[in-house]
Amino acid sequence: MSELRKELRCFFEKLFTEPEFRQIFASTKSAREGYELAKPYLSETTFEEFKDGISYVHGKLYDKHYKEMSEFDLENISGGVKDEFVSIVGFLNNLNDYM
Repeated sequence: MSELRKELRCFFEKLFTEPEFRQIFASTKSAREGYELAKPYLSETTFEEFKDGISYVHGKLYDKHYKEMSEFDLENISGGVKDEFVSIVGFLNNLNDYM
């Protein structure tokens, strides 16, 4: 994915500029649950596009803000994180430290 569609960009702008909304989103337990929360803002976005968008933004922000491994990453090395969405939510929970 080289660029996000406008609808997804607007959703992520809301996610990053509204701490209360980000906290609610970060409390979701799965990509499907996150998508259900996001659906009112994503009328033309499929679940797969949403997941791809989350991964794309996570990758861009992660590369930009993390120079070393975070405490969240270190805690998950031994057992591993099975679900990429769980990793992304962990990143969102720590996002305020980097904004």
